[in-house]
Amino acid sequence: MRTRQQASKELEKRGYKKDDEPGIWMSPEGARLAWFLALKKEDIEFDSKTWSAEITRAKYEWNEKKRKAKLKLKNGTVK
Repeated sequence: MRTRQQASKELEKRGYKKDDEPGIWMSPEGARLAWFLALKKEDIEFDSKTWSAEITRAKYEWNEKKRKAKLKLKNGTVK
């Protein structure tokens, strides 16, 4: 099983680049993805015991951003 660092290196080999925002990566197509979603998309597994607090926070923030955007669309409050 890969460590978190090895999984990140594998993403880089596949053309992903770190974004300025912590825990966010740019796909080769230019889409912004949370690190854990990029791994899932590329079917890369890693030992979750190497999961850092930074990634946990980024995952939470990413999900909150998506949830709030969905609520805005649902309520018709998109600006």
